[in-house]
Amino acid sequence: MKKITAVIGSPNDKKSNTCTMVRDFIDTVKQYYSDIESEVISLGINKVEPCRGCWNCFKTGECVYKNDLLPEIRDKILNCDFLILGTPVYEQTVTGQTKILFDRLMMWIHLIGLMGKPTITAVTSAGDGIKSCQEYLDLIVQFMGCILVGQLEGIGLQPGYFPERQKYVEKYKYLAKKTASILSEKKEAKPSKMNEHAFEHMKQHLLCQTKKSGENNFTEYSFYEHEYWEEKGWLTMTYQEALQAEKSLHP
Repeated sequence: MKKITAVIGSPNDKKSNTCTMVRDFIDTVKQYYSDIESEVISLGINKVEPCRGCWNCFKTGECVYKNDLLPEIRDKILNCDFLILGTPVYEQTVTGQTKILFDRLMMWIHLIGLMGKPTITAVTSAGDGIKSCQEYLDLIVQFMGCILVGQLEGIGLQPGYFPERQKYVEKYKYLAKKTASILSEKKEAKPSKMNEHAFEHMKQHLLCQTKKSGENNFTEYSFYEHEYWEEKGWLTMTYQEALQAEKSLHP
């Protein structure tokens, strides 16, 4: 059975229009492919503490702070077959809860930690800011390695008031069918130029983290990152080669 995990960065839960839109979408996906289990995680009730800026994750690959729900949410994201990341628009961009999540998972950008994971982004607003918010959300997930399958967008006038709910159910049936096809392995998620750019950018960033005293002498904040890339063999691979290698490891 395949698993869809949705993480919604709304301070609300039951009144979150983003949660409502995403739950409706998942229900539609199940109409086309029923062998699915799903979970919607609201950051409004599943608290994640802000990043402390200690950089321990760069040294060891692990966040030093383990007294909140991030480890559980992180594992659910890693282990799902399909990811949905959503947020309402706050001041033309993502919510604080969403940004905190990204800050705590920033190492995934350096490690391309979600390489090849099919993902949909979801944004709701009372009117303004959808484009700027969506662009930021799409950029971050692709730098983490996600393959962007599509986008959900909706207008809700206030928390708990989503007047055109059924319109969005109908509007995104095509995307639900596409999602079902990917989960049933009838179709593959296709990476973008941004996926390739992110991989090459982070590879070059890593190779530039050398000390002047030696070509392979990495700073203390780059040891883990370098070992990770070297172990995977990515330092000598193109993005497409790395993606195929990951697929062979996780068929």
